[in-house]
Amino acid sequence: VVAVFTPFPEWVLKTFRPAEVAAEEYRVEIDRLRAAHRLGVTIAFGTDATEDLPGHTRGSQAITWVESYIAAGLPPAAILRAMTVNAARLLGVDQERGAIKPGLAADIIALPGNPLEDPRLLRQVDFVMKDGGRTIEYLSRDVEDWKITFVDTGMHSNIGQRLWSVRK
Repeated sequence: VVAVFTPFPEWVLKTFRPAEVAAEEYRVEIDRLRAAHRLGVTIAFGTDATEDLPGHTRGSQAITWVESYIAAGLPPAAILRAMTVNAARLLGVDQERGAIKPGLAADIIALPGNPLEDPRLLRQVDFVMKDGGRTIEYLSRDVEDWKITFVDTGMHSNIGQRLWSVRK
């Protein structure tokens, strides 16, 4: 069993509901996510970012759901597992995606720091590698001058789960 939690950030709820209703709904969603984590339920990251909100793409609003996972007290490693190996396993693509190891698709993001220290860094993607090729460079920084290293997340070490950390 895998639970996909889609706890709307409070700011999103407030765009569709009165503030007091949004605050209570947010509290209930966070309590559910917190309880599931405490019980050891396998969690896959999900969003219901289906509405166009002014000033946001679906991707930019979806990544703000990380704040809800942080508010629920999930440690960064659990959040990253929910977004990678757990999600890949749930979707049935874990034999081709969801980890960094030989033979799997090289889907990697580069960040300006370690998401195990601060998962909010996931909002600061420098570039995306999809199937082994750089597809999007978000900033005008010269990434070639940066020191690129692996950050061992300690997650499922038998499949070599790692994330890139990029520092100047």
